[in-house]
Amino acid sequence: MDIGGNKTGLRVDAVKEVLRLSGNSNRKDPGHCNVYGTNHYMDGICKIDNGKRMVVLLNIDKLLNDKELKL
Repeated sequence: MDIGGNKTGLRVDAVKEVLRLSGNSNRKDPGHCNVYGTNHYMDGICKIDNGKRMVVLLNIDKLLNDKELKL
């Protein structure tokens, strides 16, 4: 992924699926699902498979703190 213009890799426990979403996907602002500030890391919600599934889009810039970004 690209964080602040730097190609960056993140280590994860597991990957279930990799999706490529088009620019015209049914995307919503996460503001309507803010529970105790939990949408801080969310960039949006996207419906896929004709609305049968929802995917949470992460805001990668907020996923890492300043110290982690400098590393």
